[in-house]
Amino acid sequence: MEMPPAPASWRHRGCHVDLAADSPHHTLFRVTHASGVSLGEAANLEEARLLIDRELPLLRQRLAATA
Repeated sequence: MEMPPAPASWRHRGCHVDLAADSPHHTLFRVTHASGVSLGEAANLEEARLLIDRELPLLRQRLAATA
């Protein structure tokens, strides 16, 4: 039985992780908060999770300060 293809978009802690580029030599994931603020790019899903875990508290502080 064949496995279905992996989705090109994931969610983690209120952020979207989208497959931006995929080739044999380079994979790139774009990370965006639900507010639309870009958190950056990552080479793999683990790196994307770490980026979110590191940047999310700072982003929440900035959003609260501007509200």
